[in-house]
This record gives sequence, C-alpha cells and structure tokens, in this order.
Amino acid sequence: MPATGLRDAIAAQAGVARAQVIVGTGAKQVLADAMLPTLDRGNKVIMAAPYRTSQYDIVALAGWHGLRTSPGPMI
Repeated sequence: MPATGLRDAIAAQAGVARAQVIVGTGAKQVLADAMLPTLDRGNKVIMAAPYRTSQYDIVALAGWHGLRTSPGPMI
C-alpha cells in the first residue's frame, strides 16, 4: 500500500483529518518530521532522559538548543 493510502486509512480509522497523520519508518523520523517545520533556529528543546543520542544530534543539526533533563525520583 502506498504511503498515501496508508495515511488515508489511518486517518479514517482514527476519525481525524489526513493532514493530522504522519506516517514514517520510525519514531526518530516522525519526531524530526514534526519538529523541523515547527521550530526555529535557536529554539530550546527539552530532552527528557532516557533518549537516543541521535535525537540530540537531530536537535543540534537543526540549530536548536537541547536542554537535557534527568528523571527525578520515582514517587
């Protein structure tokens, strides 16, 4: 099934507009595809640990500032 057909099928099943659906090959690609057009160079991006090192690389490559956080104590 072409990606457009898959996107239409997901939108129909979820009851949302096709424009609200992103289809990708993995979470990193989908996150990058969602963030790249919406953030400007110099924006700060909070990165909650644990995260993949490549996610930080995407943030740096786009010219954003990654703010790394560590998980707090479990309550």
